[in-house]
Amino acid sequence: MTDAIETDLQGIVSNVEQMDWRHSVYLESVDQINAKTKALVLDPDEADWAEDNFTPIEVFERGFKVFISIHDLQMVVSNLKHQKENPTLDEKIAAAIHYFERDAYLVLDI
Repeated sequence: MTDAIETDLQGIVSNVEQMDWRHSVYLESVDQINAKTKALVLDPDEADWAEDNFTPIEVFERGFKVFISIHDLQMVVSNLKHQKENPTLDEKIAAAIHYFERDAYLVLDI
């Protein structure tokens, strides 16, 4: 079993550049995502699997849903930084949610 980090989405986004790119983010709910949505970060390759042989057991038992890999989240933030110098935390979170909902980078109207 791997050690999961439990926090919220803003905690993950604010520290994403220091996180291991191999880990993934799971959210308590993906219906109404916001900065305070509870989140787990763990390495799925090091996790014990649930019966579906896809979902880490800790994620499955807690009812969390897959959101994004840390690698993809790092790319989302990098893309945003190419569009705007020093984006805010709220803008980074919005870009991550946009990516999750649309499978596309957020394009700013600057």
